[in-house]
Amino acid sequence: MKITDVSLFPVGVRLSSPLRWGWFEVLEKGAILLRIDTDEGLYGVGECGLSVDFYSLVSAVIERLRPLLIGEDPLAIGRLWERMYSHTHLWGRRGIETYALSGVDIALWDLAGKVAGMPIHRMLGTVKEDVEAYFAPSLKPPEVIEQEAVAAVERGFKAIKLRVGMGEQIDLEIVRRVRKAVGEDITIMVDANMAYDLKTAKEIGRRFTKYNIFWFEEPIRAHSLSQYVFVLKEMSNAVPYYVAGGECLFTKSEFLELISKRAVDVVQPDCTTVGGITEAHKIAACAEMWDLMFVPHVACSSIATVGLAAALHVIAASTHSRFIEYDPYETELRRRISANPLVVKEGRMRVPEGPGLGIEIDWEAVEHYSAKR
Repeated sequence: MKITDVSLFPVGVRLSSPLRWGWFEVLEKGAILLRIDTDEGLYGVGECGLSVDFYSLVSAVIERLRPLLIGEDPLAIGRLWERMYSHTHLWGRRGIETYALSGVDIALWDLAGKVAGMPIHRMLGTVKEDVEAYFAPSLKPPEVIEQEAVAAVERGFKAIKLRVGMGEQIDLEIVRRVRKAVGEDITIMVDANMAYDLKTAKEIGRRFTKYNIFWFEEPIRAHSLSQYVFVLKEMSNAVPYYVAGGECLFTKSEFLELISKRAVDVVQPDCTTVGGITEAHKIAACAEMWDLMFVPHVACSSIATVGLAAALHVIAASTHSRFIEYDPYETELRRRISANPLVVKEGRMRVPEGPGLGIEIDWEAVEHYSAKR
């Protein structure tokens, strides 16, 4: 079997109002899908990065990587990963380059699972068949978030991640109101999306303690890996609950610093940016060796399909994974993009048992929602 083509398919849908996470907001939910075709008619699907907004940049990188893949054995995933990674040495290795590499890697795993006739998590070594999902609404006024949280509990969710970053008093009000509304039996996480400096994060973090939060995610924005590790370590020492981070790091090499210094309690690579399923699975093993929780990030700016499925398979093969992130905002694109969408029932998500990623892409929907610019 040989690779015959590598193609990108940006898809997106405009929103009536923006969704916000910390300082980041989107007016279009979408994804950069990647397809690898072979001379035997089988294909694999991946996803590159956190948002369709990066399509033009990712496309330029794929043009540089495509010649390294055409004519190669798609089942030699490790060899192709190293070839792509080495090729970017002089002009990247971190960022958009890794977005592109991640999409290729996920597609190769999807294809390998189809060849083997089994889901990816079986190939990695299944630990669990379903995972608890946490409801993750965007950043909105406290009264709106309270209503969404109550509705989530009524739907069966037992864990909710609250976004903050609107100022200390409003952020405390969000957490206070939701805790009061949902009661003490619901797990609450807080995600600041790097909204604070260290001093402010420590202060508000101590005040969150009275609301019995499970973890505080990405509390501090950093500008270098060493600074990032330092400030998260400081934060971990300042509060009694878990500190989570890592969604903006690339490859296992950067996670080595985060994990070996025990700067966080919850390790959060994103399969679509970190280097794909290959790297995420290796990071999961590192987290297990250091007895840290492994909960991959899933971008709520995307469409909760390919990237979500990739994370779900890696989680299913990890002994230290308890949750998966779930974007609560449905769109027509999300409903139509897959013939067998991933769903949450009674607060849990079942891991697909079909071959590869276990999801079927509707290519007519992909064409209809094309976001090529």
